[in-house]
Amino acid sequence: AGLARVLVAEAPLLMTQGRGQSVREWIEMLPAQARDADPRIRYWEGLALAPANPTAARDALERAYAGFAARDDAAGQLSAAAAVVDSHYLGWDDFRPLDRWIAVMDGLLAQRPAFADPAHEARVLSSLAIALVYRQPFHGVIATVLDRLHRLLDETADVNDRITLATRLM
Repeated sequence: AGLARVLVAEAPLLMTQGRGQSVREWIEMLPAQARDADPRIRYWEGLALAPANPTAARDALERAYAGFAARDDAAGQLSAAAAVVDSHYLGWDDFRPLDRWIAVMDGLLAQRPAFADPAHEARVLSSLAIALVYRQPFHGVIATVLDRLHRLLDETADVNDRITLATRLM
């Protein structure tokens, strides 16, 4: 339980420092039961796996999504769904499963969830935009999503987040 708490607290910083391998190693030290007990652990596992193995990342992220859904955690569900979309983009594989995630994200966003900060909202919406462009370019929400992303570009402080957001708006 102690390692799991430290992992959840430190994973965001480790990931921004490019230390995904460390996050994966910490998670591997946890028994499967501990990994499944907190969807945040599966979420960080998925993010840490994504650059090297998007398919394996997807499994962890889908488990994270289910865990967040069981807890009625809309922000967690959106984060996990966005990361699943990103795993398809990184893997450049079958985009058909994105239809499910578009529906999930659209439904959650319709509930007007509170985002932790503009960067979190931008990450979610930029992933949704990618899914829409590749699977449903005529979806009714695409113009709204892109408009909001343009406005969030000025509100996002982290330069890496701004670059990712700007790239997806091109």
